[in-house]
Amino acid sequence: MPNWCGNKMIIDVSECKQGNEFEEKLVWLKIQTEQPDVGLFEYMCPASDYPEADDSYGVAGLYGTKWDTDIPDVSDFDEYSIEGCGETEIFKDDYGRYVLLFKTAWSPPTGFFDKLMERNEGMKGILLYCEQGQDFCGAYSSDGEYHYDMTEICEENGIEQGNSDFWSNKYIEDVLEIVGDEVGESFAYVDHGG
Repeated sequence: MPNWCGNKMIIDVSECKQGNEFEEKLVWLKIQTEQPDVGLFEYMCPASDYPEADDSYGVAGLYGTKWDTDIPDVSDFDEYSIEGCGETEIFKDDYGRYVLLFKTAWSPPTGFFDKLMERNEGMKGILLYCEQGQDFCGAYSSDGEYHYDMTEICEENGIEQGNSDFWSNKYIEDVLEIVGDEVGESFAYVDHGG
């Protein structure tokens, strides 16, 4: 049964025009002894900032996914520490970009991504996602979206999907490597837990 969508959001703040709210909020998180009692999406882009959004489906109409994700541990931006797909993680890559790794329910948070880019002039980013339970993966940015059917990629590239244990099949990594090469960024992890 489909459930979790694995996400990797890469954010480049080097060309922001007048500072940026994203980094300011991360710094605030770093110096506070208590974390806010909201999720990452609500913290970065509160629901009140979406007056045009249809909220009849709760946060799905705002953020593009069923519910919010955890606030990341910002105590160290310099280490990549995630193993598999645990809680929300953040680190800086070799290019000085922020990389967020997190899970969402059913779909990628494209609404959140759009609002974050809109609120921070000059910010650039890309959102990589994989929901193997629904058989899709892709990349989303301000420049457009690349959306892939994983079964089609397997058929086009001679990758055997197998049918014994869906969640442990290596084909998922093979598909994400192909898609990563095409979009120019690597995927971070896959949720094999379902």
